[in-house]
Amino acid sequence: MQGQFLGHPLGHSLKQRIAGKLALLLVVLLVGSSALCHGAEYATEAEIKKAIEKSKTFLLADIGSKTNRSSIGAVALLKAGVKPSDKRVQKVLEDLASRCQGDTFKPYRRHAGIYEATVYIMAFANSDPEKYKAEIQFLVDWLTKSQREDGGWEYPDEKDSADTSQSQYALLGLWEASIQGVEIDQSVFDRAARWHLATQRNDGGFTYEPGKSGTSSSTHSMTAAGTGSLHICRMFMFPSTKDSASPFAGDSSARKKKAGDRKKFGVLEDPDLVEAELEKSATKSAPSRTVGGAALNVSIGKSLNWLNQNFVVSNPTGWPMYYLYSLERAMALANIEEELGNHDWYREGATHLVRSQNERGDWRGNGGPGPSTAFGLMFLTRATHKTLGRRRVRRKIGGGLLAGGRGLPDDLSSTSIEGGTVKQRKMTGPVDELLAVLEDPQNANFFQAQEALVETVILGDPKALVGKTDKLLKLASTKNDEVRRTAMWALGRSQDITVVPTLIQALNDPNLDTMVEARNALRFISKRIDGFGLPVQPSDKERERAIARWKKWYLTVRPYDEQDDLLSVEQ
Repeated sequence: MQGQFLGHPLGHSLKQRIAGKLALLLVVLLVGSSALCHGAEYATEAEIKKAIEKSKTFLLADIGSKTNRSSIGAVALLKAGVKPSDKRVQKVLEDLASRCQGDTFKPYRRHAGIYEATVYIMAFANSDPEKYKAEIQFLVDWLTKSQREDGGWEYPDEKDSADTSQSQYALLGLWEASIQGVEIDQSVFDRAARWHLATQRNDGGFTYEPGKSGTSSSTHSMTAAGTGSLHICRMFMFPSTKDSASPFAGDSSARKKKAGDRKKFGVLEDPDLVEAELEKSATKSAPSRTVGGAALNVSIGKSLNWLNQNFVVSNPTGWPMYYLYSLERAMALANIEEELGNHDWYREGATHLVRSQNERGDWRGNGGPGPSTAFGLMFLTRATHKTLGRRRVRRKIGGGLLAGGRGLPDDLSSTSIEGGTVKQRKMTGPVDELLAVLEDPQNANFFQAQEALVETVILGDPKALVGKTDKLLKLASTKNDEVRRTAMWALGRSQDITVVPTLIQALNDPNLDTMVEARNALRFISKRIDGFGLPVQPSDKERERAIARWKKWYLTVRPYDEQDDLLSVEQ
């Protein structure tokens, strides 16, 4: 291995290395300066953070002064990181719970029952889902019973037709509940998908009340709402379908992926690949459907195309703040991190919100400052991304962390420049060599080795990690979060049932990404697609419950020669 590292030549002369580094630095500075000028129009991260804090301050005061319109404000605050123990939030939660007792749902406004039911579910699910388990189930039952035969949802007093906004909220509530382990009949989503396909306009957009005569043209707010609803339906009906695969006209070349390119969001492997693997390894009867996956994909592509061709962040058709709130959800569910066609939807939307925010921290809009500010806050904090368990990789000004010459790697022989960003070339090599690199998180090739390991196993040899248990357990015991995270993923592909106790223990890991990888690994090894319902951001009680159930499961399947090791599993 002297003079070469996993296929990359070493040993450049000092003079050559210095000259190469200076030349590369000059190019980066020139390209980076151009990118800096291009990005000057956008709000900075500091400005966005300030806007978030101002809106949180406003909403905390707002929900403390009234309750009848405060539930959506409480949801936005919870998704923005405000603790459920905050007295103002707690007061709202207690009030909402009191409206879900007995046999009858008691919304503040009967006319807005669908909206309120969903917002209540979101509040309970993002505060203490175990405590409010009964209330969540109660509201799910109410929502499913409220669905029309044609698949849509309507206002209680209007029996002539369903509407896109009511339907969006109902599906959103059911999705949030399902994340907490509530089972929902797939026929609900099949009917909803059928309704959306039937009401989508020829141009790909959606309107508010499609069943009424004289209905207006497609609007921004309803098309964003309909797009999100279509994705939720597809998520339940075809869980292995890749969200990022939704095609739409005008998509920028930067978003066109190669066959082997995998994007990571908080987990090493694309979450959709995880689902696909699990489905292959577990027997699961497919429910009867009236809507096919191809039809859903075409419908989603048409709606995304409409949003792309008609993209705006200010003065949309429909309610402006509701539109941005729905747009964030549609983009997150479609796995569109930044670019919708030629538009950086988040940065443009965030800049508009920063510039239009009032001094006291609110935004004006339809429905009043409370709901409008809640919608704005959920856009800025990318609330749906958090619900999906994705971690946003923020682009720095100039196109990347290394643009402008900051953070240049010591060895430039394995780098290239793309759009002003210094990027490491892909690494290849035997699994043992990749694992050796991963033992040292300070190694300049650490992240390339991490990605290469995932691709080797997923796209090449699924059995590549068989027999590597000892090395993987060593990695799992290190103090570095990224090393442990990688080890958990790899242990799940080791095909070794004896690693289960280590994975169970990692469900208590203080690093959330490591915990998620351990959870997914347990699901993979056990062939239990849903595991035991542990969400991506669990409470202490949810962790304890999941750990207890995994321990109980392992005691029924562990090898005979380990059955004298009871204490190590039960402790």
